[in-house]
Amino acid sequence: MGIEYRKEIDGLRAFAVLPVIFLHAGHLEWLSGGYLGVDVFFVISGFLITKILLDRLVGGGVSIIDFYDRRMRRLLPALYLVIFVSSIFSWFLMLPNDLENYGQSVVATICFSNNILTYLTSGYWAMESYFKPLVHTWSLGVEEQYYLMAPFLIALAFRKRALFASLMIVFLLSMVLAQYTAREAPSFGFLMIFPRAWELAVGGLAAYLSWSGRIKVPHIAGTLLSAVGLVAILASYVLFHEYTSHPGLITLVPVLGSAMVIMFANPHTLVGKLLSYRPFVLIGLFSYSAYLWHQPVFAFVRITSLEEPSFLEMMPWCGLVLGLSYLTWKYIEAPFRSADIVSGSKFYLFVVFGGGLFLILGLTAHFNAGFPGRYPEISGQEYTRASIAQFNDSAFRYATAGFSDRASKKVVVVGNSFARDFINAAIKSESLSADDIVYLPNLNPCWEVTDVHMDLLSQSDYVVFASDYGENAWNWSCAVDLISDLRDRISANCVIIGPKNFGWNNNAIMLLREEERYAFRAKVLDYVIERNERAKSEVPAGLYVDVMELIIDEDSRVPVFTPNKKLISQDRFHLTPSGAKYLGGLLFEHPLLRELKHQ
Repeated sequence: MGIEYRKEIDGLRAFAVLPVIFLHAGHLEWLSGGYLGVDVFFVISGFLITKILLDRLVGGGVSIIDFYDRRMRRLLPALYLVIFVSSIFSWFLMLPNDLENYGQSVVATICFSNNILTYLTSGYWAMESYFKPLVHTWSLGVEEQYYLMAPFLIALAFRKRALFASLMIVFLLSMVLAQYTAREAPSFGFLMIFPRAWELAVGGLAAYLSWSGRIKVPHIAGTLLSAVGLVAILASYVLFHEYTSHPGLITLVPVLGSAMVIMFANPHTLVGKLLSYRPFVLIGLFSYSAYLWHQPVFAFVRITSLEEPSFLEMMPWCGLVLGLSYLTWKYIEAPFRSADIVSGSKFYLFVVFGGGLFLILGLTAHFNAGFPGRYPEISGQEYTRASIAQFNDSAFRYATAGFSDRASKKVVVVGNSFARDFINAAIKSESLSADDIVYLPNLNPCWEVTDVHMDLLSQSDYVVFASDYGENAWNWSCAVDLISDLRDRISANCVIIGPKNFGWNNNAIMLLREEERYAFRAKVLDYVIERNERAKSEVPAGLYVDVMELIIDEDSRVPVFTPNKKLISQDRFHLTPSGAKYLGGLLFEHPLLRELKHQ
């Protein structure tokens, strides 16, 4: 059996990539499930890879070298171009912290493991993802990790006449894991191969059933089934949202819908005719390049914007994405796929040289902390790679078994990176000394307090709780409840430190002229203000330290630079060493913390 070209599959690719592009261009409530376009791509990939392997197996066997050669020619040329262009813009537009993270993502992308890096760092839904040019390559990581296993497993199962059973086992095991992680570990479930493999397996099952001829339906039934499949996909784009338990059982709707379109749509069905419409087919042909280009273009638009652009403001950039994608498909993708145009030796020289160059660039950005010397506002002795790492991790030095005998004030600090910010602010402003602090990173106020923790709390003069109080952090109500419970058991003063924020995007501020830059005051994110107002209304006044009150003006704006022109925060939430010294000087003048300060 030959590998036939099917226009309707390219048309389906258009219906997969466009929702992703539009969703990432703006927060569209009517397209809240647009991210499911990636799931449609997974099903298509599983179908095509399995179909290709089956045809090769029947035709005489699978050449692993030929399989991976085709995969590399399909994926790498356009990917290398996007990384190359993104790296140039990143150097000129990104703050050191962002450039360092970008370097890490380049290395992870080249190694097809950006899904792992994204899981270990921010996660897909984190606001920071909007500023990351390569965050979307997590899906390439999932596909490539599948490709590493698929040819061997499919060939072995085919020879054992157990391909259908093997694909069903992968589907069931992966689906069970996906359903579990959707509730217990959503970032893991969203980004990693094992909870995603079932979607590619569905595509593989569709390929096997189509190839084997086991699924034959009358024209009317095919028309109806393919229409139901397309409606299921489109309905998912509208009905799913960020908080849907995905991927899980509910994801069967768009995934099975995609399989139904692939299996039953043909040039004679209504859906087949719709998907074969020339504009959809054309977009489908360059859909891979469109997927690659959209995130870098949108990320750099946002990086250079002082406030978040609206969807309408992003629409011309969607046009640019489609234009770049067409040119990339025509002049990069298509030529590199042909061994007659780009020979094997030239191609592999390109792969090795390009991949090696990007690895070097990414590692260099990482180990040089994003080259802080480019900006006088964040350069200096305390901004070397070693000093930054030491500063970020310094609070863990206080995670000790007990207080020092030299402690003049015994302060227990509880919380996550925001608690470590508090410690850095205390030390940098010389309000507390290293002997005064014990850090308890593993004490969650929402959990039961252990005897070890209780022993330290009973020795303390002050207990300070600090967190971002976000979706994945404990709420201040847990701290309030714990403080109430501790009142009869310890004599320490207890305080809860409120959230802080220094704007939406500091990269764009660095593009302003010097006199505008230092005078600029960033608008605090709305959700941080709302979170702070809620805390003030729910936490007793004698417990709450309103950090925002110390720096915010009547227009809800805050300074970006210290009085000596040093950047307060690179990521808009956590403090630089200079920012810690500056904010610490204000923080320990608060009535609830003033007694802590060394005189």
